[in-house]
Amino acid sequence: KQRLLCECASAADAERWLALAAEHELDLALAGGRGLEEIASTLAERSIVVVLDLDAGEEVKVEDEKKRGGEWSYVEPLALRQEKRRIWEGRRDAAIALERAGVRLLFGSRGRKAAELLDSLRGLVERGFPKERALAALTVDAAEFLGLG
Repeated sequence: KQRLLCECASAADAERWLALAAEHELDLALAGGRGLEEIASTLAERSIVVVLDLDAGEEVKVEDEKKRGGEWSYVEPLALRQEKRRIWEGRRDAAIALERAGVRLLFGSRGRKAAELLDSLRGLVERGFPKERALAALTVDAAEFLGLG
């Protein structure tokens, strides 16, 4: 079987890659992908490796409105700010949901500095991602995936 690493932007992209891999008997791995936790059970059942960069983007904060010295400035409605925060938290914590579902994860920098990836990984561990899985995803599992282990 040939291994194919496919970039995906959504669960729908991943499902298309899964169908192609099944049709052509390919060993599939996915890179990226927002919303993969929606199909986590399928990914786990099919032993699909997912490579994440842990970049959830800039943190979305829901702050109280404050008067700005009499000056008017636009403030998004609270419900919109809360929804943006919910979506950001989902991206931030997607690795936790995938790991809990049994999906094999690897982490990559995708052009970011290694220190940024490690900072993101530390935050992930603080929020409940198993420390031993994080270490394996960066080392042993990654080497095995590349055929080096």
